Amino acid sequence: MIERDGKIFVLGCDVCGETAPELFDSFHDAVDYKQPSGWRSQKCCDEWERIYWEDICPECQNAE
Repeated sequence: MIERDGKIFVLGCDVCGETAPELFDSFHDAVDYKQPSGWRSQKCCDEWERIYWEDICPECQNAE
């Protein structure tokens, strides 16, 4: 998940809750950080078939 905290954006893992070591000036900066840093975005669907995205850190990906 990417959350806004005042004027900064924080990237956090939807599995374990850990956050990336960097803070970001924009949502798009956080998105651009994910792939080269080993994070993965995963498209999900709830029981009402609403689509949402989960962000998964490298450590949780290795545990799968």
